[in-house]
Formats: sequence, C-alpha cells, structure tokens
Amino acid sequence: MGTPQIIWLLLAAIGLGAALVSHGKPIKVSASIYFVRVFVVGLLLVWGGFFSQADAASIPTAAEQHRRTLVRAAHAEWGLGAPVATFAAQVHQESAWRSNARSPVGAEGLAQFMPATADWMAEIYPRSVGPAQPYNPGWALRAMVAFDRWLYERNQAVSECDRWAFVLAGYNGGNGWVNRDRRLASAKGADPLAWFDSVERHNAGRSAANFRENRHYPRAILLRWEPMYAAAGWGPGVCADRYSRHEDPNAVSARHVDHQFACRLLPELAGCRRPERIATAPSSPGPALATRTRGQTTTHAALVAAPAQA
Repeated sequence: MGTPQIIWLLLAAIGLGAALVSHGKPIKVSASIYFVRVFVVGLLLVWGGFFSQADAASIPTAAEQHRRTLVRAAHAEWGLGAPVATFAAQVHQESAWRSNARSPVGAEGLAQFMPATADWMAEIYPRSVGPAQPYNPGWALRAMVAFDRWLYERNQAVSECDRWAFVLAGYNGGNGWVNRDRRLASAKGADPLAWFDSVERHNAGRSAANFRENRHYPRAILLRWEPMYAAAGWGPGVCADRYSRHEDPNAVSARHVDHQFACRLLPELAGCRRPERIATAPSSPGPALATRTRGQTTTHAALVAAPAQA
C-alpha cells in the first residue's frame, strides 16, 4: 500500500469522524449515509485494484508505441521467425522503453548505445542501420537487432537459450570478455558451450560489481522479461524450453556441432586440436568502440581481438 492509498484512508476516517460528531452533537442519519458512501467507494476502489500492490513485472505503456517498429526491425534482420519477445525483453532491461534514457556512463536511447558504438554500427551497417541516431527509436531498434546478429554469429552454445545468453553478455560487457570467460571455464573443467551454471560462474577479471551486473543481464532478459512479453503476444522467445521446463531433444547432437564451431573460434579450449587461432571478425573492424557496463568500459576492438584485452 502506497502513499495515495494511505491518504485516502486517512481522509475517509476524518470525514467519518466529522459526520459522527458535529459541534459535539451526534448525527445518526448523516453518519450512516456517509458510512455507506465510504464503504461503496472503497469497495469500488478495491475492485479496481487501487489497494493492490503494483505489479513490478509489467509491460510499460510506452512499449506499445514502439512495438511495430521493433517487429519491422526484427523481421528485416532476422526473418519472420525473429524472437521478438526476446528483443522486447532486452529493450525493457536496457531502458524500460524510454527513448530519451541516458545512463551515468553515457549510454543513450532505447537500446543504450555508447556514442562510439553507435558510430561503429553506422559504419558497418550503412544501409540497414544508417547514420548514428541513438535517441531515434527506429534507429536504436535497428541497431540493437543488428548488433545482436553480429554477436550471435560469433557465439555457439549447447542450446539456443544458452547461445542468446552469450549474445546478451557480449552486448552488455563486450564479446571479448565472453571469450575470456569461456577459456577460463574450460580451464576449470566447466563446459565452455554452456552459459547457465557453467561459463556464467567464471570471471576472467571483471570487478565484482561489473561481474554481478553482467551475469544478471542475460537472466533478467531471458528468464524474467522474455516470458512476460511472450505471454502478452509479442511473438516467440528463445528460452521457452527453459522457463517452461522442457528439455531440447536436440541438445546432445547440437553440442557436438557447436563444439567444432567453438574450436574454430577458440582453439585453445579444452578438447580442441588446432593450435592456431582463427580470426573471429573482419580484419578492419573500425575504431575501438565502447560497450558499457556501469563501472567499466570495454571496446569493440576487444570484441574482435579479445584475448589481449587488459
């Protein structure tokens, strides 16, 4: 119960007291009528949810304003099967659908792009994304789904849900850190292709605060907000099997295929035979570009040449 509800109850009590006593003289009929009125109004307010606890897990009203734009951007980049609920959940986590949002470290707009990252996206996607306009909702959503695609192509995993967890961890803190955490997990005997309860437990050097934020980010999007948007009819998500507790029957076979892919990207992982390192991105990725977390900035140079990042 919040301040408005408490104030209403106090005013109702004061009014009832005033009706019961007028200049020291009880007024029976007026008090009864007033009590009935208060009771009826209170009943209507209860029925309307005035006294219920606000639902923290609710879709902001601003989301509907940008829904069609997100759907168009997602379908253009990912096809008709695009995981729109996942993208909506990501925007929810990034900015709560506030197009004018600006973080303390300078991330801007619906998708919270750092200025340098926005410029980089405009450079590598001049047609589909266009000139950097992070406060423009259309631009922000196009850039977000394109950057997610960029990360998706550089990450493989035992399941689609785990793969997207790697993608989102990279979006939040840099794909270079994702690769370093994979190697550390492998060295510790964990599965470098599984995010949940595996790679997510290993920290290759972030501060404690940045590590907590980066690990919270995929879980909040995939396991908290995505189900909410999927249930509201926004389209498919990528982790329905996980939060509905259904196992992917293809996970075992996919594991072998993905492990081969991961060895091409990170040959130093346990079980990989090739000693040489294969480039994971174009040789000219553009300038070093910032990817933000609250207390730390990584760069898109690190997204390409991650192992050497300090």
